[in-house]
Amino acid sequence: MDRFHFQKRGIERHRRVLVLSEAGRAYADIQLNASYVTKLEGRTVFPDGKEAPFLQGKDVVRTEAILGKREKEVALKVFPPGVTTHCIVDVRWFEPNDDFRERPVPGGSGYSLLISLSEAVPVKRAELVFDLDISDTGWMKKFEVDPGQKHTMDQKNGVATYAFEDIPARRVIPLASKADVLRPIFNWFYAPQVRDWLTYLGFPADKPVNVLEGSARTFLYEWYVVPLEKDRALKAELQTMAKATEGMEPHARARALVRALRGKVRTLAEFQDVPDRRSYEADPLKVLRRGWGTSYQLNHLGFLLLRESGLEVTLVSAIDREENKLMDPSNIFQYDQNLLGVKDAKGQWLYLNPGSTFEPFGVSPWLQGGRALQVIPAAKRLEWGASFTTIPLAESASNTQVWTATVTPGAEADAYSVGFEATGSMAARWKRKLHDQQAPELKKGLGLILERGRFQLQRAEGEGALDPWSGFKVSFDGNLEHDGGRRRVVPPFPFLQSPFAIPATWPEQRTVGIHLPMACRIQAETRMAWAGGELPGGGLEPLERENIFGKVSWTAALEEVQGAKVLVARLRIEIQRPLGSPMYYEQLKAFSGWVQEALGRGLPVPRP
Repeated sequence: MDRFHFQKRGIERHRRVLVLSEAGRAYADIQLNASYVTKLEGRTVFPDGKEAPFLQGKDVVRTEAILGKREKEVALKVFPPGVTTHCIVDVRWFEPNDDFRERPVPGGSGYSLLISLSEAVPVKRAELVFDLDISDTGWMKKFEVDPGQKHTMDQKNGVATYAFEDIPARRVIPLASKADVLRPIFNWFYAPQVRDWLTYLGFPADKPVNVLEGSARTFLYEWYVVPLEKDRALKAELQTMAKATEGMEPHARARALVRALRGKVRTLAEFQDVPDRRSYEADPLKVLRRGWGTSYQLNHLGFLLLRESGLEVTLVSAIDREENKLMDPSNIFQYDQNLLGVKDAKGQWLYLNPGSTFEPFGVSPWLQGGRALQVIPAAKRLEWGASFTTIPLAESASNTQVWTATVTPGAEADAYSVGFEATGSMAARWKRKLHDQQAPELKKGLGLILERGRFQLQRAEGEGALDPWSGFKVSFDGNLEHDGGRRRVVPPFPFLQSPFAIPATWPEQRTVGIHLPMACRIQAETRMAWAGGELPGGGLEPLERENIFGKVSWTAALEEVQGAKVLVARLRIEIQRPLGSPMYYEQLKAFSGWVQEALGRGLPVPRP
């Protein structure tokens, strides 16, 4: 059971979990955002009626930072005591709202609160309870449900209650957006009425304006530009930064300005310890001078810096397609992933994301292919424009991995010497993985990613592995133990992983869209000195496959290099289309099978 009680000063939460099996014990643990939780208490109720209350510091502990795509958060991890089968776990907490006079939702929710009422396990009852004295003028409540899902609405004793019964467990759908399995969803968002504000600013009362343009000319301008107009010191510091890049063409200048900004202001993800959330709020000048900021603050500063330099910069607000989906298009606050756009003299777009730790240039893959809100600033406030746009998908050639390896067979283990380079979003992905490991050295960090089965890392070297401004380039050595026998199979690429998660089994049918991580290209080549004799008759047949999602190729052949025979295996995986409708389900399964087969192939060779 889940209960959300919306009160004037915050949200009171109550969660009750009935544990019925050993597997169900894992769902009794709860992780909460520590920055928004107070008055946390709970108990475990056993079948004989006895209770065990939660103890702070023992059953409720602060954990290490949660690593998200943009920010770090500190969490409270709740470990209910004594959980066994057939017990009940009760947890209650409060999420205060310090901005209740301005909006009815807590500050961390912005102006668009999205709640999924489904869970990984079935939910017997979910309730949304609203005190009737909450001021939510201008706010809209909307539900999105699966076919057949219905809620009841009851109003009495000063509260309104919306209740769902018997919500099924969330479906597990391979390679789908999480947003497709979150229903029923409750969305509570601000729908601003800005006509009076526009009239006050001098916009003709009888002239029509759509909600996008009206919002751009009122509060978006107020948020993004007014701080610069009011702060001469901020303006002077930005002008000093911009002066050093004068004379450069637009794209080169935009890149140089973002690098200069990031040289002064770090992202939160770069910190080992997360600053207290109460210190997050700060005006642009304070952020610039203190040297760190949230992703929003960095993108805001980036916008002001590019604007002050004279570049024509566009605000682009997108939706994370892996986490959320487009709800009511009029909810402009759901577009919460900010980018900056700059055109060059030829009309070519450069997208910038100063708040991204490892991808400040370009568009992260989870924003590509989705609808976005584009705000086009102008010289005069009442000429600002806004419209919907679609963020283009990157070409596979812009996100690459290239592996080159040499294998030296041994009596008990084969030795691998590997060089590896990545570009674009693939490079950012590797840096993000290494950063998330929080390993003190490159070898340990790579080992946590590459080591599996019998493959063990022995050495690793690389420069700028966590540098957002360079490609990703490392080299490493490793050993792979093998079984006895006269003949054996040498895996040419034991260190290589699939570019997307391939499930052990597939559901029979699919009704939701297909989401591969990104368009990309992976090339790998492994060379092994050939001791002599002919190649085995089977096992080295080439694999060449292609469909709507991309191409898979695997070949192996003897080549002569400086008079010596070398067995060379080559692999190429290219994802050309990362998004697809359910109608391409069979093609997805076929493509996944080819990737799996290519990665699993080995070289059948005699034992030395």
